[in-house]
Amino acid sequence: MGDTDFSLQAAGIAFFAFPSIVPLIGSFALAYGLFTEPEVLEQHLEDIKRLFPRETGAILQEPIRLALESAGAKQGLALLVGLVVAIFAARGAASAIITALNNAYDREETRSFLRLQGTALLLTAAIIVTLVTTFSIASFITSIGTRLLPASPFTEFLMTIISVGLLTAISAAVVASMFRWVPDHTEAHWKWITPGSVMTAFAWFLLSSGFSWYADHLGKFGTVYGSLGAIVALLTWLYFSAMALFVGACLNRSLEAVATSKIGSPADRVASSFGSDLPQ
Repeated sequence: MGDTDFSLQAAGIAFFAFPSIVPLIGSFALAYGLFTEPEVLEQHLEDIKRLFPRETGAILQEPIRLALESAGAKQGLALLVGLVVAIFAARGAASAIITALNNAYDREETRSFLRLQGTALLLTAAIIVTLVTTFSIASFITSIGTRLLPASPFTEFLMTIISVGLLTAISAAVVASMFRWVPDHTEAHWKWITPGSVMTAFAWFLLSSGFSWYADHLGKFGTVYGSLGAIVALLTWLYFSAMALFVGACLNRSLEAVATSKIGSPADRVASSFGSDLPQ
């Protein structure tokens, strides 16, 4: 598969993921708000907001405010409705990810329609559960750290490093699970999944940090696109995130091809793993 195909699929994932972000944030707030105080929830929603480029703040500010108000009421029905809306809103992005990973691993989709839709729904639900779990653990670690260590810039820096490390580790685990169960392959050994998963997690963190710096200091999207600047920035960030996922999947596929094939040089094995789709 050529670079253009990957680029188009990454754009498709970004397009489908864009309308699902707000429902996902709302569902996270409703679910997490059942187990924590509004002040803690507000802080963690701000942490989620910092994962996105600063240019996107105009888009996320209002959903976060509404999520805090809904979570404060602790409405069970609102939680149920919010989860259903979030899962179905993100199902398009999940389906696009499934198709893209099948292409990255050169797999033909053979699962039934119901099983495929079930996989997309489970993938979406897993993302919500991962968000809740990650920030719950991060909150616990931060709480323990502030109680055991004196308040100082070093303590704040240490807690930030631990939180970032935790987020990266959990991201790698989630990506590894995606590489294992999302594509339509019956056998996938963890040793061929781990390298690409770790690389994707680190690449995503570096891309997010680098793009945020670029958007803040060089690429003033609001100046060029006006009121659409935040939307363009968010879509661009989603596009880069999808590309990081593709690169990790392709790395796994190449490493497996090199290790399992006994014919030709390592370079020939890597090239053969992509067939005739590689650019000449």
